[in-house]
Formats: sequence, structure tokens, C-alpha cells
Amino acid sequence: MGHQMWLVLAIFTTVITTGSYALTCYSCNSALESKCGDPFDSAQITTVNCTNSCYKSESKANDVEAVIRGCGVFTTQCAESGGVELCYTVCTTDECNGSMQTAVGSALFIVASGLISLIML
Repeated sequence: MGHQMWLVLAIFTTVITTGSYALTCYSCNSALESKCGDPFDSAQITTVNCTNSCYKSESKANDVEAVIRGCGVFTTQCAESGGVELCYTVCTTDECNGSMQTAVGSALFIVASGLISLIML
């Protein structure tokens, strides 16, 4: 192979391996594992490899709170509809979705409303 072909292979390999970087995130649901809620206890909580970002989802309806942690492509935002509050906090470092503060926003309102409608069914 010529030098140009080796250069193309080197660039291709770099792009492929860079794109497959694994980010480690906690993955749990407080409805199934009490340690997943707040305060968070990472002991015996499963971690998974992700390619995009980690998230922490917090919801509250009728004084019942739930926390879900995992991988996903979300935007850090909060929304409220019909007495149900839903917040997503997103981060991009290993195990960053442990204990995090939430940010307030409104662009997720439509998505949150759809999710809330599904939950209420």
C-alpha cells in the first residue's frame, strides 16, 4: 500500500475509535432500588457504558418522587404539567449522574407533557 492509503486508514481508525468512546453512567430506577433516589448511594448501583451522555431524571406527582439515572440524549431542563414535575439533568463525565443539582428550563415542556400523559394512562 502507498503512503496515502496508510494515511487514510490511520485517519479512519482514529475517527472510528474516537466515536466509540465509552462514558460510564449509573443506571437505576428509585422505584426498584431505593439507593437510586436522593440521597444517592452508589454502593451496588449498576454502571453502564454510554456513548452520548449520562442523565438523572427526577419526577414528582402527588407527593410521590422518583429518580431514574442512565444514558441518553436529553437536554438539562425542567417542566411542570397537571401537578407533575419532571426534571432532566445531563452530564458528560464518568459517573457524573450520581448526586446532581437540577437546572430549570421550559423547552422540555412538550416532551414532559407527553411522558406524563403516558404515565397517567
